Amino acid sequence: MNVRVRVAVELSLFLLLVFVGQVEPSQLGVVNPLPPASSDWAYKLEPGPLDVGTVPRIRLHDEERDREVPVTLVHPREGGPYPIIIFSHGSGATGQYDYPIARFWASHGYVVLQPTHADTETLDIPDEDRSGLKGADLWISRTRDVSLILDSLDEIEAVLPDLAGRMDHGVIGMSGHSLGAFTAQMVGGVRLQLAEGDPLESFGDPRPAAFLLMSGQGRGDSGLVDGSWDEFRRPMMAMTGSRDPGPRGAAPEWRGESFTLGPAGDKYLVSIDGATHYSYPGLYGEGRTDPRIRAELLVFDYVKTSTIAFWDAYLKEDASAKAFLTSGLIEKGSNTRVQLSSR
Repeated sequence: MNVRVRVAVELSLFLLLVFVGQVEPSQLGVVNPLPPASSDWAYKLEPGPLDVGTVPRIRLHDEERDREVPVTLVHPREGGPYPIIIFSHGSGATGQYDYPIARFWASHGYVVLQPTHADTETLDIPDEDRSGLKGADLWISRTRDVSLILDSLDEIEAVLPDLAGRMDHGVIGMSGHSLGAFTAQMVGGVRLQLAEGDPLESFGDPRPAAFLLMSGQGRGDSGLVDGSWDEFRRPMMAMTGSRDPGPRGAAPEWRGESFTLGPAGDKYLVSIDGATHYSYPGLYGEGRTDPRIRAELLVFDYVKTSTIAFWDAYLKEDASAKAFLTSGLIEKGSNTRVQLSSR
C-alpha cells in the first residue's frame, strides 16, 4: 500500500481551533426558539456514557498523489470495536476543529475520523498547489482522501496502539457538512456531469454503509443534474433548515434533493425551522449564554437526537433507533417545527 502514517500531536493548534471555529452572535439574526427537546421522548438526547479522547492530528501520506492528509480522531477511550464515521468538513474549514457533534457521537460508541482536505484555509501548502485543486479536481481529491483513510485503518492502529481494537473496520458511516456533504454524496455513488454533454460519472467507494448529509447540494451545482441520484441506494439522511438557503436564491428545500430525487428506501430528511447553514455540526459552541446562541443550541439538540438515531439504526442495527426515525416524536415534541420525513 502506498501510504505512510505519521503521528503529529499538535494539541495547542487543536485547542486554538476550538475557539476560532465558533460562530459569533453578531452573525445571527433574531429567531423564535424551538421548543426544547426532552429526554422524555427524544432518542439519546444527552451525551453517552463513554469517556471521549482525541488524537489531534496524524498524517497519512498518499504516495500516488504525493499528498499528506491530516486526520483528527475522536474516539471512546475504552471498549470496542466501535463503528467508524468519516466526517468531511466544509469548504475552507478544517478537520482539526473540535466539532461538538463528533464528540457526541463518540460518547455513544463511534470512532470519528476527520480529514483535513486540501481546500482548508489552515493547511500550510503553497498557493500554486492550492490553486490547482479547484472544481472537479478538488471534489475528486476529497473523495480520494476518504478512500485513503479507509485503506489505512490497519496502519493507523499500528502507530496508535491505544486505538487497537477500538475500530470496527467493517462498519463505516460517511458524513459531511456543506462541501463535505457533497463529498459524502460522491463517496455514496452520486453521479456527476463534469461538462455539458458528458456522461454521468461516479466516484463512489463501496465501503461506507450509511450517509449523513448536513446542508448538502441539489441540481445545478457541482455537476448534479437529473439522474445524479438514481444509483444512490444506500441509507441516507439529509438535513436542512428554514434559514439555510441554497446558492443563487434557491430555497432550503434544494438542499434536500438527495432525499426527494434518489431511490426510495431507508432515506430520511430532517427539516428544522430556524436552522442555519452552521447549525448542524455544533459550530455555535456549547455552554454559551447569548440568547441567539441558546436558540441555536436548541436546534443542535434536534440534530443530535436525529443523527444518533440514524447511526444506531444503520451502523448498529438498533431496532428502537430505526423505529424512532418514523415515530413522529420529533414532530410532536417540536410542535411540528422539525420534520423528519422518510421514504
